[in-house]
Amino acid sequence: MDIDKNSLGKHLLELAILLIALCTYFSVANLVSIKGREKTEATVSEIVRNEYRRSSRRSGYDVYVDYTYDGVIYQNIKLGKYKSPFIMFGDEGSDCTIYIDKNDPTDIEHLNIFPFIGLPITIIMGIVGYRMKKS
Repeated sequence: MDIDKNSLGKHLLELAILLIALCTYFSVANLVSIKGREKTEATVSEIVRNEYRRSSRRSGYDVYVDYTYDGVIYQNIKLGKYKSPFIMFGDEGSDCTIYIDKNDPTDIEHLNIFPFIGLPITIIMGIVGYRMKKS
């Protein structure tokens, strides 16, 4: 079976451009969400599976953390809902970095690294697609 490199390269390049746009959007949105917040370390205290059906799009895990901020200990504060928290945080007892709103220390965010990792990968994919299209 003969593969048309030009056509494959074109589709790969189009896919890479779309993924670069998505990675850029989510990277910027992530950085905006932590802007003006104070960085601190936390410990994952609990990871709880949601009660939704497995087939539900809303299913996932709620992640709770313990941390100390400004001399006050905060325990079992909900960090957020994640599809795969074990990839991002590890198991209960793992350390992670959180970003705290100085005015409301229970309002916390976590920096998602996946868009930042995906960006260089998709750029490389785009370069490969461009070179395939060109040759």
